[in-house]
Amino acid sequence: MQQGFSKFSWALALFCVPSALWPLALLVSPKFSDNPNLTSSQIDWFSIAFWIYPLVLFALAGIFYKVYQNNKNLGRGLLAVGFVGFYGLVSYIFKTV
Repeated sequence: MQQGFSKFSWALALFCVPSALWPLALLVSPKFSDNPNLTSSQIDWFSIAFWIYPLVLFALAGIFYKVYQNNKNLGRGLLAVGFVGFYGLVSYIFKTV
């Protein structure tokens, strides 16, 4: 019987930590329209991303956990891809803004 959290559980929790910043994202997203360097499509896309990212992170975490229960290596790989994808998107948004 396992005691405590596994490394995968800690990684999932770390993956979902940015969701705690969602209220801040709601305050920041209306300010995208004030930035003259962004196109209208970038403003729309960034605003949508800031509004829905917690839902996406939690849904992906649930999927990764289910996959991990059946295939540990695939679950770890998908979680690694999720980390790279999410933080790649965040870095793109911060570089653009």
